[in-house]
Amino acid sequence: MSRVINYHCKSCDFYFSNHNYRFCFDDKMDCIEEYMPLFTSSDYGEDSLIRGRIIEKYCQSCDKTVRIYRFSPDSSIYTTDATIDFLKYYIPKKHDFFLEVIDFHKELIDMVNENRSLDEIGNFIRENDVYNLYELNFNHYLNNKKTGFNSSQLIRDIEFYLKHIENNMNKFDEFIICINSSEDNVNYNLDGEMFDENICPLCGEEFYKISLKEPCPKCGKNTMERSREMMD
Repeated sequence: MSRVINYHCKSCDFYFSNHNYRFCFDDKMDCIEEYMPLFTSSDYGEDSLIRGRIIEKYCQSCDKTVRIYRFSPDSSIYTTDATIDFLKYYIPKKHDFFLEVIDFHKELIDMVNENRSLDEIGNFIRENDVYNLYELNFNHYLNNKKTGFNSSQLIRDIEFYLKHIENNMNKFDEFIICINSSEDNVNYNLDGEMFDENICPLCGEEFYKISLKEPCPKCGKNTMERSREMMD
């Protein structure tokens, strides 16, 4: 079971969530994979080259969430310096992977609109299975009519997936990314520059502590509320 803690202000639109994410290396996608530590996936990532947790902080000056990818020496097969270099390279590949997923879905729409053969479309999906994040099942759209298959529904579903993927990528772009080893009290940005662990690497200001005891960082009013979501 995992817990998500949400903070929101009753006086303005400020909203902040702490998701308790974990991360590991997904060699299938060749990038860092993020997940919630649910009971059903308690062993997920155990065989990863590197794994850790994602700490979420808030920078008031930048008005952005700062995601700190934290690892411990016993959660990586590499030395601390090598692990930092590994994460500097693979964390941005999540963004690149999203771009490739989007290209896959757009090309699939083009193939349907161009009335490509069913075999060609089916083969294209199978050959690019790594980008088929929503496990689009081509057979679901086939019918017994000689006219082919339900292409309009297929396109509607793909466009729905595209919107969701683009939203995820936009959220990823909004984060400030740091890397941290549990044995140090410093953070590293993706360029390898070192910062105090309580300092935003983008502006140099201290992180704002999100709490019911503190005023809203956006409007300054003492109207913060907290809610919890339990994920199982």
